[in-house]
Amino acid sequence: MKFLSFGRALDTTRLRTEFGFTPRWTTVQAFDDYVRARALRPAIDPEWVAAVQRRLLGFAAQLR
Repeated sequence: MKFLSFGRALDTTRLRTEFGFTPRWTTVQAFDDYVRARALRPAIDPEWVAAVQRRLLGFAAQLR
């Protein structure tokens, strides 16, 4: 899991144009599959994260 601690970016344009290869999954899909396959539980409640996100977006909207 250590390698997942830092963001990764990869442009697959050349794979598609030069080799005709399209990855089967996006990064998000691959990570979700990894988590599901190991029956891992979230470290932070997803509902709590969603609530914080809504509050921050509401606060940001008031600043406009």
